[in-house]
Amino acid sequence: MSCSDFGAAPPRRVLIVSLRFMGDLLISTLMADGVKQRWPGARVDYLVYEGMQGVLANNGCVDGVLTLPVGSHPKKRLGLLRDIWRRYDLALTSHSGDYPHLVMWAAAPVRVGALPMRRKHGWWKKRTAPLSVQEREHAPISDLCARIAAQAGIAGPVRVRPPQAVTPWAAGEALCAAGQPYVVMNPCPRWPYKRWPRAAWHTLVRALQARGLQVVLSGGHSAPEKAYVAETFGGLDGILVTDAGVGFAESATLIGGARLFIGPDTFTTHLAASCGVPTVTLFGPTDPRIWGPISRVVAGEPQATQPFDAVGAVQRRGNVWLLQNESLPCVPCQLEGCERHQQSASRCLDELPPEQVIAVVDAVLAAQPAAGSAAACATTA
Repeated sequence: MSCSDFGAAPPRRVLIVSLRFMGDLLISTLMADGVKQRWPGARVDYLVYEGMQGVLANNGCVDGVLTLPVGSHPKKRLGLLRDIWRRYDLALTSHSGDYPHLVMWAAAPVRVGALPMRRKHGWWKKRTAPLSVQEREHAPISDLCARIAAQAGIAGPVRVRPPQAVTPWAAGEALCAAGQPYVVMNPCPRWPYKRWPRAAWHTLVRALQARGLQVVLSGGHSAPEKAYVAETFGGLDGILVTDAGVGFAESATLIGGARLFIGPDTFTTHLAASCGVPTVTLFGPTDPRIWGPISRVVAGEPQATQPFDAVGAVQRRGNVWLLQNESLPCVPCQLEGCERHQQSASRCLDELPPEQVIAVVDAVLAAQPAAGSAAACATTA
């Protein structure tokens, strides 16, 4: 069976499998957007890891969410295959792993997913999902999602769908109502090898405050992140920190009203880019060709859709400015820091000068209106 076999009877139920990190899940909404454009009456469900449902909050392209605990017992995983057996007409996944392909096989007769670059590792996946597409070296994840959508019969432009908040963060709403311009920063990457040094953050915060901007820190709600924020930003006055109850959707609304967002390679940076806010991101070992944030395409800016280069001091794509330390020949190494483990430091970020970031911030601010507005805070759609 192929996608052309839907004919006059389009798929009524579609499952999208996204069992990786939050950034992958956010980018995969490209496929949900495409499905709803192609088949508006289809029901779109997601399968995600437990705790990540907030990434899909109030997403107009998603009708339901199934969850699976991280590290769940094999019996639980087999039980899920039984529970979803042929409940769907079409299944999609941008992950080339074994279990996502097994889920697709159980869920639907028509399946389109990602195949690993090494063909010998995915020979059986090609047989169970013959419409699937091969991963490409250094290609962005967004490109893979778009090719999967195209293979499923979805034509035309698709976009990332950020979560939407029903009730915005009160302090952020107050800033908007008062017309107080602010900048949102999320300095808390999941792994230390993506962190920027404390002294650099302090220099940047003081520069932002000197320009009349309120600094708002988002994230940092888990115990390790709280400790990191306290250690990194201790001694600085006048910073607002979001409450523990502020989730992904509330963060998206908060970011939507900001003059700009600044952060390293984190999920929240991808979220900011999808909201259309000017996004300044600091990349270290990570390859931007694969993981560079997807800009919200702006009319008259064709470069917004061009992939990032491997390295460059400042690369702009639409509403995204990506900064790297191009003075080191090893950038991007695509490894876990200089010591090759997740708790490692990364010289490329340790030596990324705050002056380089401040210069980009000034250029972004100079090209913007003088202040944010309550209307900007009210929506990111």
